[in-house]
Amino acid sequence: MPPLDTIRTKALPHRLILFTCRNEINVQPIQTLRKVKSAGYTDIEEVGNEKGQFYGMSPAEFKAAMQDLDLVPISSHQANPNKENIIKILIDFKTVEIPYLVIPSLPLKTCIIDPATLKNRTNIDAEKMANTLND
Repeated sequence: MPPLDTIRTKALPHRLILFTCRNEINVQPIQTLRKVKSAGYTDIEEVGNEKGQFYGMSPAEFKAAMQDLDLVPISSHQANPNKENIIKILIDFKTVEIPYLVIPSLPLKTCIIDPATLKNRTNIDAEKMANTLND
């Protein structure tokens, strides 16, 4: 195996999911993003685009803030996309230039709680799930 210093020739980016500072960013978004940048982070994962807003900013304002601070939005973590809002979410992401959408869980209507284990499980089969996501 070659020495590590010959494999990695530049520093890896430092990434932060903004959920980490959710309390602060929802109150003071620009100041929080400045602190994120000053802490050495270069890439961020946005969380929870709410009603077309990114922490109270329009998509264009959020994009401008990212550019001003030299932060790169690499993905967005969305818990509640559905047929009614997915197109708007994707248009907002295109405006901000967010390349990846992360959906951490299945829609709640497709899950049930197993009373024996208190764990979530799906109540639909894989084919039906694929069709639901494709709709």
